[in-house]
Amino acid sequence: FAGCLDPDEFDKLSDLVGKHVSCSQTGDKVQVVETEPDKDGNDGLAKVTSGLAALNLKLPPPAKFTKWCLPESQIGIEHKPKLFGAKSTNIVQVRKTLPEWVLTPKSAVVPFGVFEKVLEASENKDVAAEYKKLVEKELPASKEPLHVLQRLKAQILRLLAPPDLEKSIKASLVESGIIIQGELEGADWEEAFTALKGVWASKWNDRAYFSCKKANIGAEHVQMAVLVQRLVEADYAFVIHTKNPFKEDSGEMYAEVVVGLGETLVGNYPGRALGFAMNKDGSGDPQVQSMPSKSVGLFGGGLIFRSDSNGEDLPGFAGAGLYDSIPMVKNEHRTLMYHKEPLVVDRELSDKVMRGVCKVAADVEKAMDGVAQDIEGCYKDGKFYVVQTRPQV
Repeated sequence: FAGCLDPDEFDKLSDLVGKHVSCSQTGDKVQVVETEPDKDGNDGLAKVTSGLAALNLKLPPPAKFTKWCLPESQIGIEHKPKLFGAKSTNIVQVRKTLPEWVLTPKSAVVPFGVFEKVLEASENKDVAAEYKKLVEKELPASKEPLHVLQRLKAQILRLLAPPDLEKSIKASLVESGIIIQGELEGADWEEAFTALKGVWASKWNDRAYFSCKKANIGAEHVQMAVLVQRLVEADYAFVIHTKNPFKEDSGEMYAEVVVGLGETLVGNYPGRALGFAMNKDGSGDPQVQSMPSKSVGLFGGGLIFRSDSNGEDLPGFAGAGLYDSIPMVKNEHRTLMYHKEPLVVDRELSDKVMRGVCKVAADVEKAMDGVAQDIEGCYKDGKFYVVQTRPQV
C-alpha cells in the first residue's frame, strides 16, 4: 500500500485510471507509469493470482475440539496438536528471552475448534443451518459475495455461549492472572462474548475472503483461535519493522508511533503517524520521516480479543491484518491537539520514546533468533510493552 499526499501527484494518478500501468519502488518513493498491455492479454491481477496459486498454499488439517480455553501455562511451541497460531506462541515465548525492561501482557487463548464446537451446540441449531446454507450454497453461487459475507458475519454474532465455554474462559483468565475471581459476570460476560464472536466473524471480512480466493485457499477452511489479553492503556502505541522495508536495510529499523491505542495505526485511521528510522545499534539520531497528523486518538482498557488464525502463518501469504482484534469495551475517542501534545513539543520525551522503540526492535529481534520482526507495542508511564510479534514479511 502507498499513500499520496501531493495533490499534483494525485492528479497524475487520476489520469491513469483505467489504463495499464507499472509500479516500481525506490526507497520510500513509488513511481507509477503508463505501459502497454501484455501481448497475451494478461493483466497484472491475473499474474498476481497465478503467482499466488503457484505457491500451492495449503492450510493445515483442521484441528479438532480439545478444550474451550487454554491458560498461558499451556501455550507453547511444543504444544501438540497445534491449537493456536504463531501470534499466541510468539508473545509467550518471547517473554522468556526478553530483558526485564520490555514488558508483555499475560495471555490466554480460545483455541482452534471452539468456534465449530459452539456452532454444533443444540442452542445454535438454527444458526448452524443458516450458516451452512450460506457457506455451501449461496456464497459459491453469488455474483455479489459482499452481501453474503455480511450475512455470514451476522449469523456468527447470533451464536449463544454453551455454559462450559463461559466457565472455561473465566477459569483460564483467572489462572493466567488476566482477571480476578468474580470478574466478567453478567453484562461484562456478554460484552466479552460479543467481542469473541466478532473475531470469529472476521474470517469473513471482505479483504480476507478475496485474499484467500486469489491464493486458492478456501476461506471456509480457515480456523480462528483467539488470543485474550488485558489491554494496556497506552499513552503511545507503535508498530516496528526491525528491517527497514523502504531500504531493505537489516541494520536499520523503521517505526511508526501514534497517540493512544494502536488501532488508529493498524486500522488505517486517516492521517499520518510519527514515522522514523534509526540504526538498530543505537548509534546516531532518530531520522524523522513523517510528523503525526491523525486527528483522533483512542483510549481505554479492559480485555482485548485478538485474531490468531491458521491462515496468518502460511509462508508466502501475507495473512497478517486480514482479521480483527476487538476490545471488550468500546474505546474513548479524543480529538488530538498537536500544538500541546508532548510527543511533538517535548523534545526530550520524543527522543526517549523513539530511542526506546529502537531498543525494543533490537532486543525483540535478538530474542527471536535474529529473524526480522513486525512488532506491535506501546508506551505507558515510562515503560515499554510488546503485545505481539511475528516474522516480517
